[in-house]
Amino acid sequence: MATTWIVLSILLVISLLIPLIRSQYWIVKALEYPMLQQLGITVFLLVTGLVIFQNPPLIIIILLILLIVGFIYQIYKILPYTSAFHPEMKSNTENTGSIPISIYVSNVYQYNTQYQKTLDQIRKYKPDFIVLLETNKKWADQLNSLRSEYYSIEQPQENTYGMLFYSKYKIEEQDVHFLIKNDIPSIEAIIHLGNEKKIKFWIIHPEPPFPGESDDTEKKDKELIQVAGKIRNENLPAIVAGDLNDVAWSKTTLLFKKLSNMIDPRIGRGFYNTFHAKNPFIRFPLDHIFFSTEFKLVKLERGTNTGSDHFPLFIQTSFNGLHKNDQHSEDILEEDKAEIQEIMQK
Repeated sequence: MATTWIVLSILLVISLLIPLIRSQYWIVKALEYPMLQQLGITVFLLVTGLVIFQNPPLIIIILLILLIVGFIYQIYKILPYTSAFHPEMKSNTENTGSIPISIYVSNVYQYNTQYQKTLDQIRKYKPDFIVLLETNKKWADQLNSLRSEYYSIEQPQENTYGMLFYSKYKIEEQDVHFLIKNDIPSIEAIIHLGNEKKIKFWIIHPEPPFPGESDDTEKKDKELIQVAGKIRNENLPAIVAGDLNDVAWSKTTLLFKKLSNMIDPRIGRGFYNTFHAKNPFIRFPLDHIFFSTEFKLVKLERGTNTGSDHFPLFIQTSFNGLHKNDQHSEDILEEDKAEIQEIMQK
């Protein structure tokens, strides 16, 4: 029992230390994902360690201290995504002069054939914007009824990186980019909301750091930073939605948020884990919706499973372009700038 505890404690400490290395290799980044699971194991090891070792030798004391330090670090990383933290995106308290905007985002899983479940959920929410990822031609054909109700941008692909975008509001300009790889698209659109109000909408789905997809996060990180830089230099209010294949607390996601000056509606509210929908023990917040500071939150919820390995996200916001000064994202630091420059130079 004692030997098992020691081995598990050492492995846990190593798993917490590896992501601190400045590396884009996949295993380094992937170990940032299971922060919640690691926290549960840390608590278990601390409790059982205190029970097993009544008069602990020095090595056990050192391991207990490292576990306590690890526990503090884990709490520091995930606390912003709990109700104990002040919400970064303010709640809407009045609707005067604002435009309601609702968004439905779902990685449908290309090989999922339960098309009607997704359509039924869309009919339930009646969103203004629909973002569907991992969509091929069959998915586009199965959802063709949406074309009569929405403006659309369709980029179906057979490589699990297809995108479908539907908008109740007029799409004034649109571009399908291939920023990093010629088979991985991103969508950029200018949406006209009426009364001369316009917003920029980005949809992204970079490669995951996983063998068979990518051995490192270089391309994913570069795509996120490129999009963030474009948003930072853009005068229009912006929304970014998609499967970032990255957790909310990762270094790259936080860099993206800082560089783009965007806010995360989950901060101060919850994790809203979207992957893996079929495994309750391995769940991470991989699907994201970020906003510039002109938006306020009305409602945020995770949808029910539609047959995919991801849960959908649904969010209602209000927009009037008058809130830029009373809510803001984190400031970008000199060390952040250095890391951004390093990512873009590789």
